[in-house]
Amino acid sequence: MDWKDLETHVTELPQGRVHYREAGSGETLLFIHGLFVHGGLWSKVVPALSERFRCVLPDLPLGAHAEAMNRDADLTPPGQARIIADFMASLDLRDVTIVANDTGGALTQIVLANHPERIKRVVLTNCDAYENFLPKAFWPFQALGWIPGATWLMVQSQRLRISRWASLWIVCREPTDDRLRRSFGAPSRRGDVRRDVNKVLRGIHSKHTKKAAESFGSFERPVLLAWGDKCWFFGKRYAERLAADFPNARIEPIPGAGTFVPMDRPDELARAVIDFCGD
Repeated sequence: MDWKDLETHVTELPQGRVHYREAGSGETLLFIHGLFVHGGLWSKVVPALSERFRCVLPDLPLGAHAEAMNRDADLTPPGQARIIADFMASLDLRDVTIVANDTGGALTQIVLANHPERIKRVVLTNCDAYENFLPKAFWPFQALGWIPGATWLMVQSQRLRISRWASLWIVCREPTDDRLRRSFGAPSRRGDVRRDVNKVLRGIHSKHTKKAAESFGSFERPVLLAWGDKCWFFGKRYAERLAADFPNARIEPIPGAGTFVPMDRPDELARAVIDFCGD
């Protein structure tokens, strides 16, 4: 199954139009990606999971979305969490298992704090949390959101194969398809999407993840921390902190995976999700 072969759907939200794909039927898995990627991040995981579950893959407005949001859309982390909640409401998704990665994990934590009603359980792979939002290594990229024309230059650099390879090498241990890498960067060549990117970058701050963490103790539904052991930015200590703060959480190590667990170890992640949902 190629994610590009899945039919694209669109749902209208108060903040704008969100594109998404889905596959399979049954209990709903909602896949939440992070910055500068889209639902294709999960393309290697979906084939195994769609045999048992309804897999829903939105392209959230995080820099690789095909259509810009409304000019007045709130794209701060709490605003993105509201978009996720509104997306679930728009599709009337209930008893949802969220599977999240990277920045998407931070947004999911805010969803759990502010909009937990439709959530049955959660799978967090390596992701931002607590004071580590964004990791210090990415602070220079965040600063681009404040410099006129800087995001345009960043996007132009992604036209080069070596730049696309380098940008994913730091988060993905395994080779990735260049067509998928190109698709991550292509939407940001549009000025209105870059406007969204700047809003997203300017809004990121650890105050949002630290505030969300204050409510972890009241989220008693199951949480799986499927954590790659080769991640440079979100090491095991973050999984251990999350496991200690959520009342009903456990860690499932994913050996050999970097930050992008679904691209590095899709089979292992799929098995972990299946086992977790069967508990």
